[in-house]
Amino acid sequence: MWCFTWPVLRTPCPATKWMTVGTESLMSAVAATWGSWQERRGFAAKLRSALKELTGAYPQLLTDVKTRIAESYALPASLGPLRSELSERATAILPEAADMNLKSFLVRVTSERLDENEWLESV
Repeated sequence: MWCFTWPVLRTPCPATKWMTVGTESLMSAVAATWGSWQERRGFAAKLRSALKELTGAYPQLLTDVKTRIAESYALPASLGPLRSELSERATAILPEAADMNLKSFLVRVTSERLDENEWLESV
């Protein structure tokens, strides 16, 4: 199921209160809107490309976050050593931290119960 806000697709979406259409409904709407087969193929190619890009965007974001943390704190780019070294540094200053924003960051950095992706998301 896909939810769209495109005016041509006016099917109620129970989860989001927007519009929901299945893939077949989407293609029917596209066919009704665009007459030529070439226009539909072009749309399908652009949609496929956009979905492929979106699929890779979040993992790339996590990689960028990891890289920026490593560069900012002069730590190894590998997540295991980066996380343990940053956690060690944070543990040393956590008792002295007075600022609530700093303290919450330090607590998240030292958390051992989060997996790698959850830890990056948290930080």
